[in-house]
Amino acid sequence: MRQQRKPPKERTQSACLQAHQIPDQDAAQSSTVEDSGAGPLAAADLESDLAEMEGGYTSCSPTAGTGALGASGKPAVEVQHLRDVIATQRNEIDRLKYECEVLQEQLLQTKTEMHLSHRENRRLTARLEEKENRTFCIEHFKHSDEDVRAYTGLPTYRHFQALMTYLNPGKNGINVSRSAGIKASGGRRRKLTAENELFLVLQKALDVGQYNWCPHQELQLPFKP
Repeated sequence: MRQQRKPPKERTQSACLQAHQIPDQDAAQSSTVEDSGAGPLAAADLESDLAEMEGGYTSCSPTAGTGALGASGKPAVEVQHLRDVIATQRNEIDRLKYECEVLQEQLLQTKTEMHLSHRENRRLTARLEEKENRTFCIEHFKHSDEDVRAYTGLPTYRHFQALMTYLNPGKNGINVSRSAGIKASGGRRRKLTAENELFLVLQKALDVGQYNWCPHQELQLPFKP
């Protein structure tokens, strides 16, 4: 009957050196075991013992490596370096995610402001168009010769432009004398252009001409019906 084998003891450097001599002493150990009454060992048990001893020798051999090995078989220093690189990349990813969230919020805010600006622009444009439609000026009648004749007494809008060129009011009416002998006061800026001022003057002259009274007879004649 076989005796129960004891677990192998932890091998030291001397034990590792002795392990190299075991293949030469296989016959002696076999005879010793048989003589002690323990019974012959199976071949599998001997191979197992040999593998354990070779493994112990490899682990304690000075040529096994210069440092501790990681789980993947790489030195611990290299493993730690890779961990540091991964940690740095994760921090960079977190930073970029945060910047992306901030930029998305800014984009949403900009879109909202743009939408409000467009709506305000449309409102002001509509208000300006409404104000221009309410303004009584020559530009509203330049495409209708009948309206130009009714308000100014001139046949067409081209005749009105020819009269403006002849009078030569200058840019922004700079050549027009507002009041002779009286210094112009620094009041509000005039809203009417030189064209519209002439348009109003022609209307008044036309009204005066219809009542057959005008201090300037040469201006009265063109406006008589």
